[in-house]
Amino acid sequence: MKAMSIGHIAANIPGLVNEMRTSASGSDLLYSIGFGSLLWNFIWQGNMPPGFRPLEIDEENDEDEDEMSSGSDLTFCFFSSNTNLLHQLAEESQVHLKNIAKVNEIVFANLVQDQKSNNPVEDEKTTAAVLIENKYPEFAQSSFLCILGLTDNSKTNTTLSPAEQQALSQNLAKDFHSLTAKESGLLHHLYSWQTENERGHYLLAMSNRVEPFQNILDAVLTSSADSLQIGNVDITPALYFLPSLEILAALRMGTLRMGPLSPTAKWK
Repeated sequence: MKAMSIGHIAANIPGLVNEMRTSASGSDLLYSIGFGSLLWNFIWQGNMPPGFRPLEIDEENDEDEDEMSSGSDLTFCFFSSNTNLLHQLAEESQVHLKNIAKVNEIVFANLVQDQKSNNPVEDEKTTAAVLIENKYPEFAQSSFLCILGLTDNSKTNTTLSPAEQQALSQNLAKDFHSLTAKESGLLHHLYSWQTENERGHYLLAMSNRVEPFQNILDAVLTSSADSLQIGNVDITPALYFLPSLEILAALRMGTLRMGPLSPTAKWK
């Protein structure tokens, strides 16, 4: 029931975003809502999206690595050039969740622009390719999100100038493009962030299949630190299910029920 409460709050995020978008007229605002595999299993018992599972770092994980690779149970990603709007959304999200869930530290990051790439989000064919097919009717029009976090854990931790940070991000973006080029039907963007003590990157990728994400993670881990230019970096992978608006609406209205009581049980 606690999981259902968390899911219900998540399902109200589209309404919150619409309210914020209306109040900040003219602001660009995009968002995603991702459920981790454990939370989703509690919400909709016994029926996982195809291939949905935590990403694996290697075959000999210890307990800490298992926990790290599983990721969080719920993630909100807000995208906007209006920084104040992002802060408001972050605060509102925390207010609703703080009594029933642990809220991790919020990170504000900047999109790393790729000079060679047209905006793939605007490509309808590419966008359609990341949505789960209708042969899985319960999950149709949904997607998967992989977040690959790269945090610099070097002892120097010197704050880079904006120009130095941009150069580092651009070099890393080129390397990631080479790693993701072999995966078809994949949307991905790189974000960079920096504080006084830490700096890092997030690779956000969307697909209608889980396999590309594991392939990318394996490629990152097997590539040399020199070629990726990410020495002394902690890699944190996480996989989320991005439900369609229809699923979120059903969850918000209470018509999405667990197990055999699901209104879509006839499709199982």
